[in-house]
Amino acid sequence: MRKFLVLAALLALPSASRADCADDGGTIPRVVTPKGTSLAGGGGFLTAEQPRARNPDGTFEKTPVYRVKGQTAKETTLAPGLVLTTVTVTDQKTPIELLDDQAEVVSSVIGSKAVVTEFKAPAVKAVHSALRRWGTKVRVELSAPVLKGTYALVVADAKGAPRVFIPVTEGATSIEEQTGHCTSQPAGTQPTNNGDKVTLFWVDVAGRVSARTKPFVVAE
Repeated sequence: MRKFLVLAALLALPSASRADCADDGGTIPRVVTPKGTSLAGGGGFLTAEQPRARNPDGTFEKTPVYRVKGQTAKETTLAPGLVLTTVTVTDQKTPIELLDDQAEVVSSVIGSKAVVTEFKAPAVKAVHSALRRWGTKVRVELSAPVLKGTYALVVADAKGAPRVFIPVTEGATSIEEQTGHCTSQPAGTQPTNNGDKVTLFWVDVAGRVSARTKPFVVAE
């Protein structure tokens, strides 16, 4: 009986994630393309929705606005919260700059005629999903490590519609992501559950997209 009362008391306590909910400022776009990135093989500027931070005075940081200097660029959504801004390349010498709303250069790219190797699909061994009290935890196992310059792994449904992007670390052979209660995620993000059939692909820091994997059935 005593054990039951202790367990009930613990369950009644607010979790850390619940306490954080009131402090959730949502997400804002951040540029992930480094300055001086070569556009060999295409691409442009990549922005990714990331959690909004608080300023020292307690207010949330403002949503940044970006523009390509001297160009009208085209935006393409690669996954919920992951956007590629393509640019017009006129030569291989002049950097193309991305400015913020303060006219500060936040990133730059430069054209290149270099021959690039095929951007191969992720070497996925298995995709797992586990339901937790706070939401869903997804783990992707790889048979080859994440290559340098890769920014995210995108999980799409069997028809190819992107559901979520997961930032990755160079050299990793296991990738994890949690979705659910009180986690700041881009609008349109969808959980990956047991039994779902998914395909996966890479996106690099210039917004180039790899080939897709074969369909995988998500296991526990």
